[in-house]
Amino acid sequence: MTFSRQFVVRAGVVCAVSALAAGTALYLAGGKLDVAALRERVVATTAAVPPPVTSPVPVSVGISRTERVKIYLTGIGTVQAYNMVAVKSRVDGEITQVLFKEGQDVKAGDPLAIVDPRPFLAQLAQQRAARARNEALLQGALLDLRRYEELVQRNFASRQQVDQQRAMVDQHRAQIDSDQAQIDYATTQLGYTTIRSPIDGRVGIRQIDQGNYVRASDNTPIVAITQLQPISVVFTLAARSVAQGKLTPGQTRIPVVALAADDRTRLDQGTVDLVDNQVDQSTGTIKLKASFPNQDLHLWPGNFVNGRIEVDERNAGVT
Repeated sequence: MTFSRQFVVRAGVVCAVSALAAGTALYLAGGKLDVAALRERVVATTAAVPPPVTSPVPVSVGISRTERVKIYLTGIGTVQAYNMVAVKSRVDGEITQVLFKEGQDVKAGDPLAIVDPRPFLAQLAQQRAARARNEALLQGALLDLRRYEELVQRNFASRQQVDQQRAMVDQHRAQIDSDQAQIDYATTQLGYTTIRSPIDGRVGIRQIDQGNYVRASDNTPIVAITQLQPISVVFTLAARSVAQGKLTPGQTRIPVVALAADDRTRLDQGTVDLVDNQVDQSTGTIKLKASFPNQDLHLWPGNFVNGRIEVDERNAGVT
C-alpha cells in the first residue's frame, strides 16, 4: 500500500472516530442523541475510504511422478567414545618420566609414563639368585641320590636313606619351580613400570605430573584415552516407531546419517549395529547403538546429534 492510500485510510478512520466522539460528547452533555443520524454519518464517512489493494499470491505447479522413496526414523542421539580407558598405574612408585603430550594421538602399546623401576629390578635379581641357589642344592642332592643308590646295591645303605634322598631331590625341584614363578611375577611387575596405552585413541588432559608417587589402588587416573575413530552414537527412539520400522532386538546393519542441530548439516554416515533388548518402561523408548567412521572428527563424545535411520523403501511413492 502506498503512502497516499495509507493517508486516506487513516484519515477516514479518524473522521469516523471523530463523529462518534462528537455524538458521545453531545449525549454526555445532556443533549439528545439521534442514533440513526449518527450511524448514517459514520457510514458516509467510512464509505469514502477506498478498499486496500492486495497484491496477487503466486502459485506454482509441478508434475507429480512415482519413484523409489526411502522411509526414515528420526531421533536424537548421544555421541559416545567407541572405547575409553582411564590409564592408571598397576604398581606403586614414583613417576620418573611422562612420555606423552596432552591431546596427541597414540597407538596401542605406546609408552605413556615410567614408574621408578629400581625396586622391581632388585626384586627380580633377588628371585633369580634364589633360583640359582636352589638349583645348586638340587645338583648336590642328585649326586647324593646316585651314591645312595649305588650303596644300597652293595648293602652299605638302607632303602630308607635312598627314599629320603629322593624326597629331598623332589623338594629342591619344587622350590625351583616356585622360584621360577616368583621370577615371572617380578618380571611382570617390572613390565608394569612402563605404562603403555591399551588402545588407539587421543590423549586427554594429564591428571598426574612427573615426580608424584602413585599407587595401584589410586582412583585418580594418570590420563584418559578416548577412541574417536570409529565412534559410537546411542539413539533413543519410541519403541512403537521402532516396531513399525520392522526392527527387532539384537544385531543389525541399518544405514544411518548423523545430522547437526539444524537437521540439515550432514556430519557423518554409519550403520546401526545393535537394537537394545529391552524397553524403558518409564519413557516407552528403546536404544539403538550405531557406529560411524568419523574420519573428519565431526563427532565428539558428549555431543547431541540428530539421526536419520533408513528402515524401509517404497518402490512407487508419489513425489
